[in-house]
Amino acid sequence: ICGGWNETLLEQPSGNTAKTEAVNLCVECAKDKPDIMYYSKSRRRYQQWRMCPPGKSKFFFIVEGKAQILKEYPICAGGFRGIVETDDELYPTVHVSLSSLNYFQIKANPSIVKDSYDVSIQNCVPRPAPGYFPREKAKKKRKPWVFPESVFYPYTPDSDSLMAKCFEEDWKHMCKPKMKDESQIDICKALLKANYRMFRESYKYYAALGRTENLFAINTLIFTDFIAHKICLLDGDKLTDMDITFRTIKGKPKIAKLQPKTALVRFEFTEILWRIAIKKYFDTKEVKTESEAVNMLIEKHIKPNCSQFNSQAFRDSRYWCEECDNIFKSHWALFEHIYNVKGGSYCTGNEKHYVAFKEFLDLLTEAGLISDVFPERDAITCYAQAMITQVDELFNDRHMKMQMLEFIEALTRSADMLSLPPLDSNPEEWTLDQRQSQTLAEKLYNMIPYLLSIAKKEFKEHFKKPERDKNTGLFMVPQGSPTKTQQNDHN
Repeated sequence: ICGGWNETLLEQPSGNTAKTEAVNLCVECAKDKPDIMYYSKSRRRYQQWRMCPPGKSKFFFIVEGKAQILKEYPICAGGFRGIVETDDELYPTVHVSLSSLNYFQIKANPSIVKDSYDVSIQNCVPRPAPGYFPREKAKKKRKPWVFPESVFYPYTPDSDSLMAKCFEEDWKHMCKPKMKDESQIDICKALLKANYRMFRESYKYYAALGRTENLFAINTLIFTDFIAHKICLLDGDKLTDMDITFRTIKGKPKIAKLQPKTALVRFEFTEILWRIAIKKYFDTKEVKTESEAVNMLIEKHIKPNCSQFNSQAFRDSRYWCEECDNIFKSHWALFEHIYNVKGGSYCTGNEKHYVAFKEFLDLLTEAGLISDVFPERDAITCYAQAMITQVDELFNDRHMKMQMLEFIEALTRSADMLSLPPLDSNPEEWTLDQRQSQTLAEKLYNMIPYLLSIAKKEFKEHFKKPERDKNTGLFMVPQGSPTKTQQNDHN
């Protein structure tokens, strides 16, 4: 007041049309301590009202960490060199090296406070709060999810080449029907091979339902249901023909320990359908050749009714995704614990740890997940669908010994069928449509409390529930998440 200081408006005319830059004003009378300038939408420039002493005052601007002067203001000699500290978190220190500065002239104000005690200062206020440029926190660029870095990567998918190998393995064990024209065998083989995926997928599903002697195979009851009701290949009065063909197939000498006496294994399933098609269409003169009978089998009965059996489609379209991968990585300790403590009771000697289908059913029952809504029948199909396809199922029982990657997929398939609501919600408030419309990752996550309930006491005491990242909604992965080496060990 005594020095006659006066208020003045300083502007940065080159401001953008939106508040996108941090502009600081450094004035000599304030010992060059920077103050934030605020953007005026009406004037479309940055500005600041401030009190300055009478006379000449030098100043310069700092825009996005760079010191500058403007031609719109008078320029004088006598620059500034040094380090300026700002309140801008992006540019906390600025190295200034200017050979000249802007300046302005201020007239003295002899009556800041008038005789009537009115204050002549209209814009400036005593001891203003320090300015702050509200920068948005720069979000770290998140590394995109890639399949090779997921827990799923070591799983062997059902590729066309794998299907071809399986078919050739089955073909060499089949007893081919007798045909007058032997070239028909090659034509039939080509048709069966081209459509083998549907035969194999159908077998995989129904073999789980018709398991015999603790082996995945299709018994007479399940096969009758399949051809009479699923693919409508034989009418009721023709089932006797099926029974004869079935007994013919099973009447041949057993060639492997994994070939039950009263149920069809994989190669026998394809062979019996081939033989029934010949009986139905060729022997009755409905078609002229055996290959036409096979084509009728495929086009009229297999394709329209068995295309939904596709275990790989579930992986490609829904399961192999970032959200499911994140749940496994963040909760890996729990899944691995359940796999280890609930499996292995059938392992012998130095045999690699695995979960048998009975152990899988037992753990789901213990967790309270087997019910009328999700019976054992559905659970065992989840087990079978999750298994990696093996070329040899006659002399190698790997397809009956579930490893870790297959285990987590079987649990996910079960979670999908269960469609559990969140544990902290009222189940009665959830309609069936609402439960089923949840994402696969949500269904999987809702199963976790049930799995935790059957974990050992010591594990529960040390298990820490992962937290979600506020920005992505994904769980933060703790140290010790599965490495590719660990994944391959479980594959």
